[in-house]
Amino acid sequence: MILLFLFIPISTILLFFVKDANKNRRINVNFFLIANCLIFLSPLIIAYFTKSTGGNMWSGESGVVLWVYMALLPLCLFFQLILIGLKILFNRKSKI
Repeated sequence: MILLFLFIPISTILLFFVKDANKNRRINVNFFLIANCLIFLSPLIIAYFTKSTGGNMWSGESGVVLWVYMALLPLCLFFQLILIGLKILFNRKSKI
């Protein structure tokens, strides 16, 4: 299960190093990769900053935010797979 949660941030970092001949297209795809990663990590960030003093982020009202992952994980995973496909496609086109 932890690999599923680490897939999006790690693949985003790795995809930054994939080359593309078109600079504008590379910037756009990298922007969407960063946006997707930030949207994916936003419930963790919100839960961390809204935790009560002395409490932890996994319980109480901040833990409720983590339930957003029920909808967010498949959605961000879907977009990440599309962006991976685009990066690979654009990389192959730039080599031709």
